[in-house]
Order: sequence, then structure tokens, then C-alpha cells
Amino acid sequence: MSTLPSPAAVPPVAAPPATPPMAVETPLNPSASTLPVAIVGGGLAGLCCALVLQHYNVPYRLIEAAPQVGGRLGTVEEEGFLLDKGFQVLNTAYPEAHSFLDMAALGLKPLYAGGKFWFNKRFFTLGDPTRDPKQWLLGAFNPIGTLKDKWALFKLQQQFKALTESDCFQLPEQSTLSFLQQLGFSSSFIHRFFMPFYSGVFLEGALATSCRKWAYTFQCFTQGLAALPTGGMQAIAEQLLSRLEPANVLLNNAVVYLSPPNPQHPHAPRELLLQQGQRVLAQQVVWATSLPQLSGFMGQAPWVPQRSVHTIYFRGPAPLPKALRGPYLHLNAEENGLILHAHFPSEVNPGYAPRGEALLSVTLRPNVAVRDKAQTLERVQQELTQWFGDKWVSQSSLLHWMEIPCALPASTVFYGEGAEALQQQLGQLQQQWQLVLAGDALDTGSINGAMRSGRMAALQVLQHLGVALEA
Repeated sequence: MSTLPSPAAVPPVAAPPATPPMAVETPLNPSASTLPVAIVGGGLAGLCCALVLQHYNVPYRLIEAAPQVGGRLGTVEEEGFLLDKGFQVLNTAYPEAHSFLDMAALGLKPLYAGGKFWFNKRFFTLGDPTRDPKQWLLGAFNPIGTLKDKWALFKLQQQFKALTESDCFQLPEQSTLSFLQQLGFSSSFIHRFFMPFYSGVFLEGALATSCRKWAYTFQCFTQGLAALPTGGMQAIAEQLLSRLEPANVLLNNAVVYLSPPNPQHPHAPRELLLQQGQRVLAQQVVWATSLPQLSGFMGQAPWVPQRSVHTIYFRGPAPLPKALRGPYLHLNAEENGLILHAHFPSEVNPGYAPRGEALLSVTLRPNVAVRDKAQTLERVQQELTQWFGDKWVSQSSLLHWMEIPCALPASTVFYGEGAEALQQQLGQLQQQWQLVLAGDALDTGSINGAMRSGRMAALQVLQHLGVALEA
């Protein structure tokens, strides 16, 4: 993909109503200033915003505090291993990914559409029978739910393939747990399938997350596959960065001051002072950081609870024992244990580990309080020995322990009991500071949401500048 499709050529996905108010009411005169648009934050939202502005020849400066782009999406390289920042995947059904990315160039390798569930001291495979026909027989009669549950799940998948994203976010607000109970799934199936699977998606173990979020993610899983890029999840951000003009990207350069808007001169330039001493004058400012970072800078931004996660990486010999091979997610369907799920990224995409070695990623349950890492690690290794056998686990060793305190917003403007209040607070903040906000909290709390919010922020800027969009 040599050029970015125009926003007009790739129309917005049908989205829930009540987008926060625009930051500027009066369109600017495009000839009044040749100053750039300042984009604060080099995550997916900021990168996509910059790409759209660049496509329309609008000057910009993308300012990122970290030495690399990507924000919460990222990969650490250590001793030849690729370690994503927590369990992250790219769903191949995300429309924004197809708009902004060269999907083929990412070298995506999919995970199995389903998983292996640990129950009664062994693993049972449960997958999508339309993608794995063996599941019509082998999955139907395993103890992860009744035959009635699995037939109901299959019918639900078919129904959701016909829904739009807007349909998902217009469901009446209630918890995912309550919604699944209303659909008639048995308690055992909810606890053995939905809870272990969606705890990894929501980073909370009670299915208290809005049913709107569940419906959106469920629809994505019915239409696409979770996949890992060659080069790690960081490759997504790096591909976007590669299309931007290098001179317009300022890395390792936090914003330390933003001048307030001038009510008497609404089109006056805004001044940003950067950590390394640079001074940027901008005709408009797009703030594309996470809500915790926005709150830390403004001291007044709305606070949305953040979901945290512990991910532990182990290295060990390859090839793996035959029973461990394959692109499977191994999930804990028991009510006890520290591990939520585990998988071997190097079995999904071989580039995640050096030749002759395997990489194991272990995600702890969301409610695990880690007070003593040594004791926790010992218990995790005991559980892994039960799951995968002593032979491989005894030859493995700890590679890296990641604690990610702000991995996912618990709510966004599209879902959650506080969504309406969050819309109002963010709208007031935009009006007060004359900002355009972007980020996945203004959308669906996902890769697709982050990208779309960046595109929508750019469209707001273009509208304010009076730039005609392509037909």
C-alpha cells in the first residue's frame, strides 16, 4: 500500500451516537496561518491523525514523550525474543486496520479460533466449527459446557455476523454476565468458557464490563482472527510511522507546557514547550494521549478506572513437545489458580523467538495481588508444570516480568455506566482548552477504536480549516 486511502474513500464505521463535542466551533481560515497542527501523543490515534493530515497536505508536528511510537501498543526485544507489552493481538476484522495498514506486509499469523481450556486436570479444545470442522464432533461433547450451550453459541455467532457495530453499542446497558445469563447460557458454560476467555479481553474476572463491549468484541471474533505480526505488535506502529515525514516527528520529547486559549483571539497560535527545550507554535492542538496521561498533564481531566495486568515471559527449548505445539491459547477454566491464560507466541509467529528456543507468555488473573514476586513465580511455575509437564517447564527460565498498570480503560464514551458523564466531561475539557481529543477512550477501547479516533480527530481539524474532503 503506497498511499493512505482518503477518509472519504474509507467512510467511518457506523458508530454509536453522542460523540463528544468538537473542540472549535468556528472554522479557521486556512490562509490565516501556515503553522502546523500539533499532535501530542504518538500512539495509534496520533499516528493515524498525522497520516490523514499529511494526506491533505496540512502541516503537523507529532510529539511523543517516549523514544518510540506506539503508546500502550508495543514490543520489547530482549536477547532475540520479541516481548509484547502484555497479551496483545490484532483482529483481522478491524476495518480501520485495513484502511491504514498494509496487512500483508505485517506478516500476520493467526491464533487458533478458540482455545484449549484447562478443566479437571486436562485440556479440552473448544473452537469455531466453521473454521475447524473437527469441532462439530470433538468439541460438542467435551465438558466445557453442554451441547445446548455450544449450539446456542454457534447460533449466536451466526446472528452477530449480520449485526453492525452500531447495533452492538446500542444494546441496553448491563453487565456482560447479566447479558449472557439472559441469553440462556448455563452457569457452568459462563464460568468455564466466557469468563476465562473474556477475562483476558476485559482484564477483569467477573464479566462486569458493559455488554456493549462484549458484543463488539464477540462480533470481531466471529468475523476475523486474532493474529500476531512478524516483528511483534510494535510493527503496527512502526509501519504507520514509516509513512510520515521524519522531520515532522519529535520523539523522546514530552510536552511540559501548553498555553491556554485566548478568548479575545480565538485563532491565535498555541505555544507548546517541550522537555528538550523546543518551542512549537501550532494553529491547533490534537491531544492523543491516554486519559491517565491527559489527567496528569491537565490536572482536571476525568478519571476513568484503568485495568492492569501482569504478563510473565519464559524462555525454553524448542521444538516443543508435540502436545504443546500449535497456535493455541491455553485458558484456565478452573476457579482457582494464578494463571488466567498462557500461549507460546513463537508457535503463532516463529519470529518471536530465536532459532532453537520457544517463548511462553503467561497472563495472571486480573485480581491477583502480587506482593512477593518470588513466591508468585514459584506458584506460577507449579501451575505450568501441571499444564505443560515437568520436562519442558523444568528447562525453562524467567525472561521478563511486565506489570502494566494502565493496560485498558474500564469505560469509554461508547460503553460503561459512566459513558454519558465521560462524554460531557471530555466535551467540557475540549471546549475549555480548545483541543481536539483522540484516543481509544473516545471510542471502543481497542486498536480499531484508537485508529478511528485519530482519523475522526483529523477530520475535525480539516473541517475547522475549511479543507474540502475528497469525494
